[in-house]
Amino acid sequence: MDPATTRGVVDRMRKRKLVKTEPGLEDKREVIIHLEAEGQRLVDLLGPASAQICDATMEGLSSAEKVALEFLLRKICGDESA
Repeated sequence: MDPATTRGVVDRMRKRKLVKTEPGLEDKREVIIHLEAEGQRLVDLLGPASAQICDATMEGLSSAEKVALEFLLRKICGDESA
C-alpha cells in the first residue's frame, strides 16, 4: 500500500479502537502502531480464516513455489531472516 492508503487504514483502525499509535522515539515522522485488546481479539478470531485463505491462494503452487513466495514476501516486508 502507498503511504496515504496506509495512513487511512491505520486511522480507521484507530477510530475503531483496534490499534493505538505513537510517534517514533528517534524520528518523530515515524509512527509506531500497537494492537489494542480489541485488535488482538480480532486477530485471534480471524487467524484461522486467514490461514485458510492463504492455503486457498497458494493451492496451485508447488511446494518449492510456496517456499519461494513466502521468502519473497518476508523479504519485501523487511524480514532480515529472509
